[in-house]
Amino acid sequence: MNYASIYKCDTANGTGFRVSLFVSGCGRKCKGCHNAEAQNPDFGKPFDATAKGKIFDELAKPYCKGLSILGGEPMSVLSDNRSCVLGLVKEVKSTFKDKDIWLWSGYTLEELEADATTKECLSYVDVLVDGPFIEELKDSSLAFRGSSNQRIILNPGGR
Repeated sequence: MNYASIYKCDTANGTGFRVSLFVSGCGRKCKGCHNAEAQNPDFGKPFDATAKGKIFDELAKPYCKGLSILGGEPMSVLSDNRSCVLGLVKEVKSTFKDKDIWLWSGYTLEELEADATTKECLSYVDVLVDGPFIEELKDSSLAFRGSSNQRIILNPGGR
């Protein structure tokens, strides 16, 4: 899996101060995509131990509320995103029990539940923002999402 960027002290992508990981790779090609360059699975850098270390260093800070995972598409089949994200969220939850995880996906909850790997991933996610960005439904007044079809779903894995 490649990633486009890691933001420290991010306040735009979830509640509180967070560390945000923007993964690369997305085959949805939504018109008006906010991160079109990250659609290419080869964009950015490989998600390696150094990148994971940056995330864990931020999560260890007492003011950091949690991890946000965006894209590209974290659940993309174009690269190894699904299994890499699953490994990451498992490790974050076992290491930082008091931190929450937000995940943005262009797939709906129902689509994610139909795949064993993404369904397992959801069991570690506290908040899912689901659905493709639809430019005709763009609404800048919405918190944490770009278009009105997208949903904010608490505890999507039912834990």
